[in-house]
Amino acid sequence: MDKHNFKGWLYLLPAIAFLGVFLIYPLIAVRGALLLTAVELGTWFFLIGLLLVLWGLVDAVRRVVLLKRMQRQLRETGQLEKTSGSRRSMILYYVKRILKPLLILLWLLYLLLYPGGEEERRIPLDQYQGQLPFATIRDFAGEGAQDYQATLMGMGFNTLLERQDLLAPRCIDYHENAQITMADGSLLSGGLMVDYYETRSPQIARALAIELHRHDRWERDYAPIDIEGLDLDADWACAYKTVTHFPTVVLQKGNVVVRAQFYQLVESQLSLDEWAGILADSLG
Repeated sequence: MDKHNFKGWLYLLPAIAFLGVFLIYPLIAVRGALLLTAVELGTWFFLIGLLLVLWGLVDAVRRVVLLKRMQRQLRETGQLEKTSGSRRSMILYYVKRILKPLLILLWLLYLLLYPGGEEERRIPLDQYQGQLPFATIRDFAGEGAQDYQATLMGMGFNTLLERQDLLAPRCIDYHENAQITMADGSLLSGGLMVDYYETRSPQIARALAIELHRHDRWERDYAPIDIEGLDLDADWACAYKTVTHFPTVVLQKGNVVVRAQFYQLVESQLSLDEWAGILADSLG
């Protein structure tokens, strides 16, 4: 490789750095869960950001290629060729000049106005007026249960956040901590954390369920739980424990995906097949 070609390749270093900082590193940071990241951040926000990153990368590579072409012309002829832009190229140039700042503005407005204050938009469970589409601790306790009491108030406990997304029109982040006396007099006490996604299609739901599981497999102390013998009313299911050592299940049923973790604090405990079965039956 001669000196000029080597210098030409050096001009690619900024593009490679750009690719690493704005595309490869974020992909590693989200553990490859692009669909989950899009749904959590907002699909439009994610797509516009991704488009801007790719646009910047293409522009960087294009400048390097153009510079190398100019260097070759200077070496071969000692002068640069004069080119006249076509009408199409001029229109494309002005469209890019207008579109790119507009996309940046939209991305910044979304960043400033929509995601901010998410915790402030959480509401206490006793103030929620809607119908929950999944089973809760009350349902786990079964018929005849009484004396329901919420515990661990504040700090996000016993709250939920409901939001919408392009790919998942209904998403619910649910935290419940409570105790309730079951029909046999035993006490059921613990916490239930649910991530609920009602997606546009079963195909999106399946992909999202797989990404949820793959995302958690990177957690410390991940340990799978064998549920092949469980008769769960779901199209796809898996169970595991992570650093908290409490069982987590991911269920996909039709266009619905649920990731739920249920921990119990007293001796009278529901088995995984009991509460996961109740949760699966409540979906769809």
